[in-house]
Amino acid sequence: MRRCSRHGIGSWIAALIICHGALEAQGVPAAPQHRDQAQRDVRLAMRALVVDHDTSATHRYLLSALTSDSTYNVSRFDLGVLAETAEDWSSAKGWFTRFLSWDSTSSDAQAARGELRTVDARIHADSSPREALAARYQSTIELGRRMLALGMANDALVVAARARSLDSTRWEAYALAAAAAAQRNDPQLARALADSAATRAPPPLQKVLRSISN
Repeated sequence: MRRCSRHGIGSWIAALIICHGALEAQGVPAAPQHRDQAQRDVRLAMRALVVDHDTSATHRYLLSALTSDSTYNVSRFDLGVLAETAEDWSSAKGWFTRFLSWDSTSSDAQAARGELRTVDARIHADSSPREALAARYQSTIELGRRMLALGMANDALVVAARARSLDSTRWEAYALAAAAAAQRNDPQLARALADSAATRAPPPLQKVLRSISN
């Protein structure tokens, strides 16, 4: 399984937000040309969502990735995230469940289970502005992690800013932005953002984030 490149400051921050790489399927590998096409489709999907705000195109590209390579499990994860951004909780649950049917043991599976918990809470809870905001924030952070995994640092910074606009009191958006800054080789900005994350993080994480920012 390929993972995000982790060096220096970026490695610590990426680990804190459970940065995950483009997933390789478990089982029989796809033909190289099919996997290459699927990976291109996923990158196009992320760009369509973040830059063009075109969710229909994003959905088409992700489904195309699965058509090219049904074993490219990351497409299922991303379809779940896309459904979350649209607050289509039932669809999101279906995609994350399908993802877990292919991968139930990796750290990426752990992230999928976390998303399922968020989705289940939205399905069964009474709708409230606070809960809806928290769900949108979480799905935005997940989208930013996908940007990082694909090496799309500038787009990840855009998504992190979007998450901060939803809730500026939480630490994850600042850590996401710090990891994106580190990925594009801007250590000064990365350290400043890590410090901002530290001021908002729970006590167990503050020391780690401050050690990064110093």
